[in-house]
Amino acid sequence: MKLFGYSKENGKVDTPIELSEITLCSNAEELRVIAKFLVDAANKMEIAASDFEHTHLSEVLEVSQSTEIIVYNEASL
Repeated sequence: MKLFGYSKENGKVDTPIELSEITLCSNAEELRVIAKFLVDAANKMEIAASDFEHTHLSEVLEVSQSTEIIVYNEASL
């Protein structure tokens, strides 16, 4: 697994930077939502294999977030 992201300070650039770690500043309810999102993404990835490219948490929640979590399937590279 690799982690990538963008800095809010530098704005979005064309290419994300690789991160060595992430910190989730959250609460129990939000962590359960994220956990379900990750499990659902893993299930879709297993079923669709390389046909599953990526999914966004905000699309699943159907609400705008101040930050975005995207799961990208390494098999689709």
